[in-house]
Amino acid sequence: MELNEIIKEALNLPKKDKTKLINELLASMSNKDGKTMPVYRALEVFGERYKHFKGTEYRLGKVDFKWMKELLSQIEQKMIENPPVIITDDLLVDTLDAFLTSVRNMPNQWYFDNRFTPEGLSKDFQKIYGNIFKNNGYGRTKTAYDYL
Repeated sequence: MELNEIIKEALNLPKKDKTKLINELLASMSNKDGKTMPVYRALEVFGERYKHFKGTEYRLGKVDFKWMKELLSQIEQKMIENPPVIITDDLLVDTLDAFLTSVRNMPNQWYFDNRFTPEGLSKDFQKIYGNIFKNNGYGRTKTAYDYL
């Protein structure tokens, strides 16, 4: 397939798929295997936030890398659902940082008190994301209008 044919086919894709294609292309240019995730930087940010929020060091375990990679993947999927966003490593880490801060500031502190680990946040991501979305002004307004 020629480059012009590829471009022509790509133009027919829905906006969400175009965004995903662009992000895959960018990822493939930055790493040989096309799979790049800033997991180490994300773990550093998590450790800093943990120490700042809880006042103690977080001891990284062997499984934390796996769960942070999964958490970043889930965050990336949420970002793709709301195009047009070109997802870079910096944007992904910044979004993780905002997510961690949002978990800390949730009215219901249960997730912060009991699930504030890469594993806990990854396993409960959908529930936490839903709670954060419901408790912000836009989420409450949207829910109210959806109810009507």
